[in-house]
Amino acid sequence: MPGRGNMSRPEVGLEPGQTIGILPAAVANGIAAGEVVDRPAAVVKELVENSIDAGAARIQVRIAAAGQELIEVVDDGQGMSPADLPVAFHRHATSKLRSLEDLPTIHTLGFRGEALASIAAVAEVEAVSRNRDRGEGYRVRIQAGELLTAGSAGCPVGTRVSVEQLFFNTPARLKFLKQPATENAVISRLVGELALGNPTIAFSLEVDRRRVIETPGTGDLRATFAAVYDAETASAMLPIEESSVRGLISPPALHRGTRDHVVILVNGRRIQHRNLVFAIEQAYRGLREPDRFPLAVLSVLVDPAEVDVNVHPTKREVRFRNERAIFAALERACYHALRQSPLYELQAGVSGRLLELRETALTPERLKRSPGTDAPLAWADGPAPQGGREMDTQSSWLPPLAYVGQLLNGYLVAEAPNALVLIDQHAAHERVLFDRILE
Repeated sequence: MPGRGNMSRPEVGLEPGQTIGILPAAVANGIAAGEVVDRPAAVVKELVENSIDAGAARIQVRIAAAGQELIEVVDDGQGMSPADLPVAFHRHATSKLRSLEDLPTIHTLGFRGEALASIAAVAEVEAVSRNRDRGEGYRVRIQAGELLTAGSAGCPVGTRVSVEQLFFNTPARLKFLKQPATENAVISRLVGELALGNPTIAFSLEVDRRRVIETPGTGDLRATFAAVYDAETASAMLPIEESSVRGLISPPALHRGTRDHVVILVNGRRIQHRNLVFAIEQAYRGLREPDRFPLAVLSVLVDPAEVDVNVHPTKREVRFRNERAIFAALERACYHALRQSPLYELQAGVSGRLLELRETALTPERLKRSPGTDAPLAWADGPAPQGGREMDTQSSWLPPLAYVGQLLNGYLVAEAPNALVLIDQHAAHERVLFDRILE
């Protein structure tokens, strides 16, 4: 298909008296692009998911100028034939679906046939591909949905898609992009999540010629986690190996300030689902600090007929026929993993000690005297422990305390004779842990 040509249907003109017409392909694709391609990371997502569906063992991603100048994805997947490559950029062109009956059992990440057409509508795209049946590849170059050139090209088996000048013809979209550092961070997080969801694939991400991510592709999820995060964090993660839920979750002491580090995959598809994230958090009840969130990468296996993936063009959201069952399975799997961890008994002991303090409500009569003696308490009027020397960590210098309440979710308020005592809950937690370890 050499030379220039229109990639889509011709514009349909209006007949006399007609006010409703079919939008030109360029306009329709531009509108669709706004749903599918809202920022550079969306382009990366669609191209990488195509590579995963193509059976790639290695996927390389290159970014320049936060994706506005260049987004390039190279894979060693099955590739496309010269007949298929130009057609792939038509809207609703797909090899993954043939009838509506196929949709409930779809296993691939993509199926709508909108991504490549949407990307090509708002950028300049070059795609080079070769399948194993041919000795040479084929190249197409498309700009704003129009085929510029097409012809043979030398290349290895697989596909390379280069996207340049993203949003060059939609300046309004450019205004909504964040700073380059933010867009790069979103891309890095996305590639990391895709790598965690596909540990058998070797991923690499290069941002402005700097290698940011490189995973081994050995199938070892912990090794992939170490490549995305670090070896120390990966070694602390707790494994989950159940029939329908597999992955890694962090112990209670390992947490982050946002929920961005929870990755959930359903049948290999990375999804965003608030209720399922909440199910994971529920397993940590009583074990984590307020406003701190776990790290997790969990893969859930569900009968495809029980999941509706055709909810949104980006395919980030899904619906479950029985969401309660999925919720319960996730919470139960995380709960069991946490309770079987070596640190759980220690953590539970700390919670018990704090609970004992809360339940020890002393009467005014008991506050007047130290337990087991007839001598009045002198702690409140005596000197405080001296600084500059090791403080006695035993409770001999502390009076009985009556629990009053909690302040600012971080301090325990207790009543002592002639004094009000504030206890740093986090520091007390660490101290009890330390004492238990010494024991």
